[in-house]
Amino acid sequence: MLESKKEALLSELVAQLCAERNFAFPQVQGFDELWQHFRALVNTREPAPISPFWLEKQDELLSGLLAEGGISSLDDAVAARSDAATSRSDAVGADNAETQPRNQTCENRTPAEKLAFAKAALALAGHEVTDLALCNILEQQACGNLTGEQARAAIRKHVQG
Repeated sequence: MLESKKEALLSELVAQLCAERNFAFPQVQGFDELWQHFRALVNTREPAPISPFWLEKQDELLSGLLAEGGISSLDDAVAARSDAATSRSDAVGADNAETQPRNQTCENRTPAEKLAFAKAALALAGHEVTDLALCNILEQQACGNLTGEQARAAIRKHVQG
């Protein structure tokens, strides 16, 4: 899908979402900035009916984006995980205890592993945390300085003001 087509579809979608909330259309440049506004508006929209025209435009945009990026299957993910595990085993060495299976629960993972898992889960859902304050909250929870409930409260406070 041409960049101009993606921007035109996004502009229509964002314009309607802004109109619903009596927001001014954002001053943005390019697809990436427009996409960030679209995601923010969609993710914070209250459940309510929306026009079939809007849904058609959204379907057209998302179908085009999927066609560009391709679709990965569960088999692809399992194979990638297996390849990563094999590479890790090869790098560590066959006689090292690290190659033995470990009982990996959330409690015995490193903060870096916890963050990598959270980022991967968000990416699978089509999200990415770019707000530095929110990233800091996630890191604090991963390091054990905040409980899940404390992290959720901090996130709500930051986002909602």
